[in-house]
Amino acid sequence: MKPEKNSLESLMTIKETAQFLKTCEKTVRRMIGSGKLTALKDGRLVRIAPADLRRYIDRCRALRVLKSSDRMSPSKYFNDNGLGCHQENDTSPKTGL
Repeated sequence: MKPEKNSLESLMTIKETAQFLKTCEKTVRRMIGSGKLTALKDGRLVRIAPADLRRYIDRCRALRVLKSSDRMSPSKYFNDNGLGCHQENDTSPKTGL
């Protein structure tokens, strides 16, 4: 009979997480420090649960979808006058120096 695999055995190191995300270890540490990625810490040991990594990836995908749908919103590019948001409708006389 095979022994049951303990769920703690599947925890990932920072190096494994960085390789999985195709980024550097420093970036993973920053993500943990900022709270974007949940990690288990015991002294100097840091481990990431696969479920927490999956949650991080899903949140990133959701943000990407929101950002792309925001790009399509006309209100982002036009104000109430129909002018581009970077254009001003200023008719006051300009004073020169």
